[in-house]
Amino acid sequence: MWIESTASGKYKACERYTDPISGKTKKATVTLDKDTKAARKAAEELLRAKIKEKLSVTDSDSITLGYLADRYLEHQQNTIKPGSYISATQHIGHVCDLLGRDSFVNRLTARYVSEALSKGNNTDYQTNRDILYFKAMISWGYKHDYVESREWLDKIERIKIKKDQTKIDTKYLEPEELNALLSAMKSEKWKLLTEFLALTGMRVGEAIALLDSDVEQDVIHVTKTYSQQIDGIHGTPKTMSSIRDIHIQPELAKCISKIRSYRRRVQLRTGKVSPYFLPNHDGIGMVSYDVYNHYVRDYSTKIGHRINVHALRHTHVSILAEQGVPLEVISRRLGHKDSAITRDIYLHVTSKRRAIDDAYIDGVKIL
Repeated sequence: MWIESTASGKYKACERYTDPISGKTKKATVTLDKDTKAARKAAEELLRAKIKEKLSVTDSDSITLGYLADRYLEHQQNTIKPGSYISATQHIGHVCDLLGRDSFVNRLTARYVSEALSKGNNTDYQTNRDILYFKAMISWGYKHDYVESREWLDKIERIKIKKDQTKIDTKYLEPEELNALLSAMKSEKWKLLTEFLALTGMRVGEAIALLDSDVEQDVIHVTKTYSQQIDGIHGTPKTMSSIRDIHIQPELAKCISKIRSYRRRVQLRTGKVSPYFLPNHDGIGMVSYDVYNHYVRDYSTKIGHRINVHALRHTHVSILAEQGVPLEVISRRLGHKDSAITRDIYLHVTSKRRAIDDAYIDGVKIL
């Protein structure tokens, strides 16, 4: 290692290395503020790490799972939503724990990976998510020359999760159950939010992130969502089709009027004007997702049908289906191109509706 002076008055610690691809001698440098013994010692360590990284990226046999994971997550951090990035770090981290960060990527086999992931003490859903993120990482590594082959990935199969159609009706509330839940609720804020979700079919994150300016006379503009994983961060909705306008029907208009009345009372009490459509008790911030979810769980338990807040979105589907609204209209209102659970609820409710209609016909005497 040698030291060079720079025009700015600083110093450069330099070291040569041989590029394994070109065979040419290259120079790695680290900038120093001062030319001291301590600075030189730190520079030596930094140069060793820098040269090691430059050499390792061209030696595929020495690429470890941990190294690949770090490079992949660095790339993902700049290309995906913050909430999605946190999910990626969690699942990739879990995969690295199960397979070992020091495992050589190009020595992994489908059998080894499948057996390790199956022993992860996860639910089938979580295991499938681990597999999804692992395959995405390996494919990315293949594209960027860290991984020699990706053909073996196809041998790693996700767990087939059987749907229990007999329990589809537990995923939403019947109209009488919804009314019972609203009647039982003591908090005006949570009661209004529950009514609003049931009347719009919005995801709770979308409703929490709504600004007052997003709600106009006859339409609600859904353009963002609250990230539960990164408290206070507003990202774009789940998919591009989630960015949508929701028509305000007369029943929803009455609910919106009640929320605006609540807003005015919060403003008078706090002396603050919140930008959010449904403000928190402090008059400024967003309402709490976690507090609301616990509240809904507690009060739905009291009426004998325990649900989480997402079930209110399913409830909206079931009510529209019962009223004969076509599935494609419901899907557009909810903001997705396709959803298995939406389709299942729709078919379940419409089938039940047809059975009731048939019973009416059975009771009619025509001749």
